[in-house]
Amino acid sequence: MVKKIVADSPEPIRLGGVSHEIAHQIEARSDIECRVAILGHLQRGGAPTSADRILGTEVAVKAVDMVVNEKFNHMVAIQGNMLVEVPIEKVMNKQRLVPWDCSLIKAGLAVGMNFGVREKQLLNCNEKE
Repeated sequence: MVKKIVADSPEPIRLGGVSHEIAHQIEARSDIECRVAILGHLQRGGAPTSADRILGTEVAVKAVDMVVNEKFNHMVAIQGNMLVEVPIEKVMNKQRLVPWDCSLIKAGLAVGMNFGVREKQLLNCNEKE
């Protein structure tokens, strides 16, 4: 979907909005709430790296391949260095929490990420675990 056109740009066409349309169609057909996650909105600063773009493309190709092969009710996941098909019911209604002392949390804090709590509160969470 063409979101807008920037006339004085070398690449004037800006695409966007298709993810919201797909989510709307899924909700209408399945009565399951869908939420859209846009990579650019999840990143902390800067343009996507080549690895981000490659991963996005590989996940999309895997998802389309699953549709072509009628592998429905599955999702694409990364296990190790592989993209795999996982049945939705295996992950549905389950939370996979990241422990507060995880290196990913520490790295996020080091670059200024906000996890919805103050660093002092995080330290208190670690003491309780």
